[in-house]
Amino acid sequence: MRTYLSNLIPSLKKFSKQLDDVSLLTKNHWVIVDTVSNIKSVYIFRANKELIISHDGKVEKANWDYLGNESLLIEKQNESYLFKHGFFDDNILALKVDNKNEYVFFINENKYDVNLNTFDKLINFLELNYIESSKKANETIVEAKKKRILVPFKTSQGIVEIEQESSVHSPSEGANAYLNGKLAPNGKYKFGFMFYVNIEEGKVKSVSLF
Repeated sequence: MRTYLSNLIPSLKKFSKQLDDVSLLTKNHWVIVDTVSNIKSVYIFRANKELIISHDGKVEKANWDYLGNESLLIEKQNESYLFKHGFFDDNILALKVDNKNEYVFFINENKYDVNLNTFDKLINFLELNYIESSKKANETIVEAKKKRILVPFKTSQGIVEIEQESSVHSPSEGANAYLNGKLAPNGKYKFGFMFYVNIEEGKVKSVSLF
């Protein structure tokens, strides 16, 4: 098995599915990434713990087992491998060689011939779909928060400030509410003469006329 060093994989852990999701493992065929060999090796993890390995159509039979503690055992005729969880999703399976900072990479066969057939493409895919997407999502959240302002409302309990996008809006459900610089305590607040606002856990839960 060809292994690769990667500093990216540990940073993807929060995006990864767990290795004990054996249904995802067994329902797909996984192509091992090997940029040196021209042989296409497909690993088929069967539910009965049998492992079918096809090297350009030539079949080798082996066994696999999930051992718990995010560990996967692969036993071939003359050698056995113990792997730890690296990264796992519908497209990519990265297994960490036990006690080493090296990974074996597999690609869902449905993605292999079209998009992901080299180590570089695989890494670019992971960076684009997880690291960059996460950054953009965080930037969007930050920008949205920057646009919000604290709008003061006179209530029966004092001045309550509601985090809003505009001062012309009435309190919005789900908006943060502050009293005396802190999240407003739970309760029903009378806003002016016309309506009431229910606040729970520092957020506007509902707005009503009574």
